[in-house]
Amino acid sequence: MGYNLEIGELEIEFDTSDDRESSLGLGVKIEKGRKELFLNVGEPTDGMNIRWPSYSSWRNFAEHAGLEEFFFDDSKGLIRQHPGTFPLCEDHRVIINQKYKDFKIKFPKSEANYNNPTKPENGTLVRFEWLKYWINWALDNCEKPVFYNS
Repeated sequence: MGYNLEIGELEIEFDTSDDRESSLGLGVKIEKGRKELFLNVGEPTDGMNIRWPSYSSWRNFAEHAGLEEFFFDDSKGLIRQHPGTFPLCEDHRVIINQKYKDFKIKFPKSEANYNNPTKPENGTLVRFEWLKYWINWALDNCEKPVFYNS
């Protein structure tokens, strides 16, 4: 089990196929085909604005990257409710860009890959670069940028 994490344009879906009952769903428009090397690490979701980490791997990433509050704070974390959809704002950009810089200073020789299990900073960097890229992309390109977890 794990998360489905998506970053991008809010997408609202109405299902009115049943006359007696209709439903409303929130999600994110899927973006595909980004060719940046750091977004292509051999995962099924490479180049996309979605990731499917296990609960424990995302929690470990958040702790290693100094992003526990960013995700899990009870009042403002992006995964404070699961499932959940939360708007992204400029504060998120500032935080993620600064935490990324701090991480790169602390681990200057890290490489975005999973090939060296003795260097956990490499796996952390894979997730960090995906997160940083898509948060910045969403804030630059979406009318209603959101972080969605299911």
